[in-house]
Amino acid sequence: IDTSGSMDLRCTDTLTAAEIACVFGGMLRKSHPNTDVVAVATTAEKVAVTSQMNVMEMAKRIEMTDVGYATMFGSLMKYYDNHNFVLLITDGEQADNLELKWKESQKPDNAKIIIWQLVPNRTKISRDPSIIHLCGYSDRILSLIKKVMEGKLCQVDEIEKISL
Repeated sequence: IDTSGSMDLRCTDTLTAAEIACVFGGMLRKSHPNTDVVAVATTAEKVAVTSQMNVMEMAKRIEMTDVGYATMFGSLMKYYDNHNFVLLITDGEQADNLELKWKESQKPDNAKIIIWQLVPNRTKISRDPSIIHLCGYSDRILSLIKKVMEGKLCQVDEIEKISL
C-alpha cells in the first residue's frame, strides 16, 4: 500500500487515495489471511495486522506505518517471496523502479504484479504479461482484480488474445 505524501490526493469529495488504499489493504488481508500487507513510500515495511482486527483497525495501522513520504516502490521487493500476486495500490505515481525489479526477480511462471493507480493521471500498458496496470477508482476494478487472482477469464485475457 502506497503511503507516500502524494496519497493525500482526493479520489472523491470526501476520500483521499490513502484512505481508500489503506481500507482496501485491510479488506484484502481480512479476506485472504495469508496476505502480507506492506506499507511503501521512501522505504517499505511489513505491517503487523491480524485476522482478529477489523478492517478499519488494519487501515489505521497501515496508514500510521512510518515509511517516509517519497515514492520508491522498488523497496517493496525486499518482501517478495515467490508470491503468486503482488498488488500495489497507489494514487497516480509511476512504478517504473518496481517494474524493473519485478522483471529481474525470480518468480513463479504465472506470477503477476498488479499496479492499481486510484487517480488516473495517465494510462500505461506493459508489454510484459506479468505486469498489469489498472487506473481509476471503481468497484469494477475490484471485480477484475479478483478474476485475475482466481485465474478466471477476464478482460486482460481477452485483450491478450487480440492480434494486430
